[in-house]
Amino acid sequence: MKAIKHIRAREVQRGGESHEGWLPRGAAVPPPTPRRTVAVDLQILAAGGSSFILEWHGPAPEWSGDTWHFTLDDALAQAESSFGIRLEEWRDGAPPSPPD
Repeated sequence: MKAIKHIRAREVQRGGESHEGWLPRGAAVPPPTPRRTVAVDLQILAAGGSSFILEWHGPAPEWSGDTWHFTLDDALAQAESSFGIRLEEWRDGAPPSPPD
């Protein structure tokens, strides 16, 4: 897969999700998950054919993930929806390799 767009060390807000799901009668509702600001690296990969993968890597596995999309526009829209990333923030191509 080839990286076609990237962003390095973008600070994003994560957390704040409310409890969803079943609780026993009378159980206390858990508080929302803690909110944190973390720096993530994001990239959009051409995944063969005409599909794309939006992936992100944070400081720990729980801050990392990916989504699959039919079009580049869909991947860009997902990045905006999930992370607040505007189109002009993306850089073309693969991220530069870190120095040795």
